[in-house]
Amino acid sequence: VVAACRAGRGAAPLVASTLRGPTPIELLESDDFADVATVNIIAMGGASGDHMDVRAQVAARLRALSREVHRRQPDEHRRLQSVRLSMLQKRVAFGAMRRLGDARLVRLTREIAEVAQAHIDNADGRAGLDRGLAHVWAERATDIQ
Repeated sequence: VVAACRAGRGAAPLVASTLRGPTPIELLESDDFADVATVNIIAMGGASGDHMDVRAQVAARLRALSREVHRRQPDEHRRLQSVRLSMLQKRVAFGAMRRLGDARLVRLTREIAEVAQAHIDNADGRAGLDRGLAHVWAERATDIQ
């Protein structure tokens, strides 16, 4: 969450807790975060079953992740609870997450993985991999933009 916020173009650094935005820990444990993560996991084919069941599992695992950070890195967890994200940083984090579940990106990722897998033991080696990737990029150029 913090990395996504810092990676956002023009995003402000973490700010003092006087602002109204969530802390990174609150964001990680939020319903909104669980909703977006659930959509992404389902879009990537990483879960099957009822959407609400998957969402419940995702929310539980996000809370468990927060507890694990607290257990292993108590100072970092405390720091992540002591700062507030601006609303811009929150939007940047959610925007970055939503892009990960975009069907075009998921399809592109799968196609790249298939090309790479096909050329692992292929006799034409790196040149064949490069041609295969160039073909995928050309086919998906409008999706990439």
